[in-house]
Amino acid sequence: MHTVMTTSEIAVLLCHAHVPMAMDCLGSLLRLCADELSLRIHDDGSLTSADIVCLQDALGEHEVVLRRDADERMKDEYGRYPKVIELRRTFPLILKAFDGIAYCKTPLFAYIDSDVLFMDRFVNPFRLPNPDIGAIFMQDRAPSYSLRSWQLALSPRVRLPAKINSGMIVSRKDLFDFDLLEWFVGRWLHRGIPSMLEQTFWAFLGVRIGCRIFDPRQARVMREEEEDERDLVAGHFTARTRWLLPRYVERSHRASNPERPTVLRTLDPGRCNAGDLLHYEISRVGRRFAHS
Repeated sequence: MHTVMTTSEIAVLLCHAHVPMAMDCLGSLLRLCADELSLRIHDDGSLTSADIVCLQDALGEHEVVLRRDADERMKDEYGRYPKVIELRRTFPLILKAFDGIAYCKTPLFAYIDSDVLFMDRFVNPFRLPNPDIGAIFMQDRAPSYSLRSWQLALSPRVRLPAKINSGMIVSRKDLFDFDLLEWFVGRWLHRGIPSMLEQTFWAFLGVRIGCRIFDPRQARVMREEEEDERDLVAGHFTARTRWLLPRYVERSHRASNPERPTVLRTLDPGRCNAGDLLHYEISRVGRRFAHS
């Protein structure tokens, strides 16, 4: 019988502008999970002392890692990764992987973005059911990766799942490879779309250690026209759909309290190749012309 790995320590990367949204979204995580969770909030460098007080008033006492303290620790303890250290200065999202793992105190790393809202009661999803699964992520709506199609074709070492979103991460800490991260962020071929670099690294690592995705019927990146919300437990409200949040926050507060909270299912993510990225790139160009 396999031992289920689980954790109650959840990392969050947070900026000043997202504090009000985080109080709603992280509040839903803590309120609707059937198991008690604790947060480790990583300051991206913009949180104020007033922000921290507001978060504590809304969410309770949780660990806050100030950026200035993290900068010193990461430079002292992880200075052998100069490319990642340099990237931290200009690209805060890399803190999700670099600092998040470094500060993780349990064998299982768990992370959630501050724009993921839970809308129904659920069993702690930050768990790995068997040793063949090294990580679980959300599914994205498209192959949103930092490599263009031609760059992936020129990078035979890089294999990617079909559509991974790093808004929600469960990963074995012992399988995280800092040397691989240093190599990945240092190659120009991996930076066709720099804003997607962190998410793409998680996807790359996921293939290497064995990954799955949460069933998108239950946890997904949200869109304006949602056709079927019957099984929806968690929604990731990225910049495109963040204006929809107030309506769903109301739904979250109306969530029932069943005796059997929902267990999030997982699926095989499939694979993404250069042809898939090319098809996506062409479709994006087509949409731009259609709306011009």
